[in-house]
Amino acid sequence: MSRPVPVSRLNGYVKSKLEGDEKLRDLLVSGEISNFNRNQRSGHIYFVLKDSAAAVRAVLFRSYAASLRFAPENGMKVVVRCTVSLYERDGSYQLYVREMIPDGTGALYLAYEQLKAKLAAE
Repeated sequence: MSRPVPVSRLNGYVKSKLEGDEKLRDLLVSGEISNFNRNQRSGHIYFVLKDSAAAVRAVLFRSYAASLRFAPENGMKVVVRCTVSLYERDGSYQLYVREMIPDGTGALYLAYEQLKAKLAAE
């Protein structure tokens, strides 16, 4: 029988394995946004990316969120460029998103339509 390891050490090991996998460093993933939450204080965007069979948590940090050309929202289908890693504190893996584009609609067209709808509402 091997010696027990603390949870933090296990999570650190799993994180290093995920981050060491070349295929998980620069990945395109498509899905639908749900549980969308823009943290007003930090500027980070947290959401779940899902399809008909599964879901995964994702985060888009403020520095990358600033370059979005459209306003993401629940129900929107998107493609994200990301890295897969483990959030050690919670022991859950998630996507660290660097880019996001609408799936099927151009980002500029979507931004235009969103602005048009906003102005019409005002």
